Amino acid sequence: FIVLMRGSLATHVVAAKLASLQQAFSNATEASVGARMTCSVGAIIAREQPVDFDSLFVQADDALYEAKRGQKGGVVIRDFRTLDASARGESAAAFGAVRNLP
Repeated sequence: FIVLMRGSLATHVVAAKLASLQQAFSNATEASVGARMTCSVGAIIAREQPVDFDSLFVQADDALYEAKRGQKGGVVIRDFRTLDASARGESAAAFGAVRNLP
């Protein structure tokens, strides 16, 4: 799932909100299926710059997989990176390939 937050948010504020989200997820799974589950999170913060959805999605997806490789219930928060035109093309192509998987 995707969460979009507006406003000028400091990294520690985003981290606190994500920790709250992870706790709520864990509590909900314990209540509904009787087992405490965790979720990993990859987050990108775009600070006062224009972003396109494909680049934002690709970077958040990369951060998520880094979190999953790190530890169970991990969190990776990064600042949005503006990519040059050739890198944007590669990222968009990669996003399209992932999006089209069954």
